[in-house]
Amino acid sequence: MRGILGSAAAVALDQLGIAGSFDAMYGTSAGGLTVAYLAAGQIAYGTSIYYQNLAGHTHFIDPWRLSGPMDVGFLFDQWITKGKALDTDAVIASPVRIGVATTDAADGAARVFDNRELTGPEFVAALRASASMPLFSNNREIIRGREYNDGFLAAALPVDAALADGCTHMLVLPTSTPETRDAVGLVERIYALFRMGDYSPAFRDAFARRAVLYNAIVDRLYGPGYGIPTLIVAPRDPATVPSNRETDPDVLVAAAEASLRRMERVFDAAPGSTKLYFAPEGLVAYPDGKPGT
Repeated sequence: MRGILGSAAAVALDQLGIAGSFDAMYGTSAGGLTVAYLAAGQIAYGTSIYYQNLAGHTHFIDPWRLSGPMDVGFLFDQWITKGKALDTDAVIASPVRIGVATTDAADGAARVFDNRELTGPEFVAALRASASMPLFSNNREIIRGREYNDGFLAAALPVDAALADGCTHMLVLPTSTPETRDAVGLVERIYALFRMGDYSPAFRDAFARRAVLYNAIVDRLYGPGYGIPTLIVAPRDPATVPSNRETDPDVLVAAAEASLRRMERVFDAAPGSTKLYFAPEGLVAYPDGKPGT
């Protein structure tokens, strides 16, 4: 749910006329959905899924659901492919490279899929794999004979993918404050033993190392950098950063608005020149979890 910060920032890029400046865009987990909807010309529409269709009920997030606290199927089956469907044809046809980071379930290695190598259904499967967290959802996506899961493990911020592709300038949109670093607590380690018994040892090792890899990338970004001009637009006020488990639509809208204003300041645009989209159904998600007829 914290991914709304990056998604709203992308709304600003689109509405300020900057989105067409990129040769390639890369995303992990919620960031994968952000770059996909941006490439499809649907970013304001896609961003509204957070505060109109995921928040307000327990279909997507229910911490007491033993089968999986996060229902990735609800997100994708009800919204990404139906209710507010991503135009995958537009994504596949885009001249911009759209890279989505996943983790190979067999060897724990990062695998960045892009729109130039996949069909529409395969690209959706890559998005779904990237957004699936083994602690909170059980699904593993099969793409061309191999299983993939959580992109965060091996490529939380896919900076390396951009560098490997020869990018000469980077715009990075983190969803945490510059001071934030990841840590794995004892409760999470115990829960991981319960949830991840059927994953490969290599994948479990990648899971155990994920915080170290993430923190190293963040330290480098805010420290010596990666040797190319880089603009990092990150939230500075922790009060504007929602929890990943946030389900209050008002909190999510406020966070998205703060992200819009931040982008306006960075790009010297008039305050209020960017705005969120609200679909006709309003702020309340469908109570039965279905997008209607």
